[in-house]
Amino acid sequence: MFLLGSGVEIDSIQDEKFNVCVLLERFARTKTDLLGCGTCMQIRRREAGTIVKSSLTDLVRMIEDSDKIITFG
Repeated sequence: MFLLGSGVEIDSIQDEKFNVCVLLERFARTKTDLLGCGTCMQIRRREAGTIVKSSLTDLVRMIEDSDKIITFG
């Protein structure tokens, strides 16, 4: 999964119904990487952790290597 823009702030979402941090921890235990745009993370002063700092070049590679793409906006 690749996060862009405010998506890199996903680990700071506070919601009464859904504990986003717990869901992210579960996701991190799978073999799927949670990548974030390095520029977006820098602008928002986010440190790498659950979200791995990446680049748009990596995003393009992911798209090229994928059979299917799902986007949320």
